[in-house]
Amino acid sequence: MILKWHGIVEEAFHGMTVDGHFIVAETWAARFPSKVTVTIADQSFSGDLEAFEEMRGYSEWTPGTPEELTVGPHDIIELLRRYDGQAVTLWIADEPVNMLEDSEVR
Repeated sequence: MILKWHGIVEEAFHGMTVDGHFIVAETWAARFPSKVTVTIADQSFSGDLEAFEEMRGYSEWTPGTPEELTVGPHDIIELLRRYDGQAVTLWIADEPVNMLEDSEVR
């Protein structure tokens, strides 16, 4: 499976978005069965994927659990924060990806 997003990175109220897509929610919903490779800008990471959506507390007095997206030891949320307000292409895949073949940005 291959997930690809291209657009402006923003930290929204309910999590990190790229072009308006909630990255953690869509990655979690994909339920990757194996190790993945994440590519963003000129960086690439491979390893076990952990994706947890933000969990809100059950009242105004209990904090929620923040969203999490890691590949091996790499915190992808923190990496995305570095690109806040910038356009990026983000790939998450558990199969080979030819980034040169699909160079047209949609």
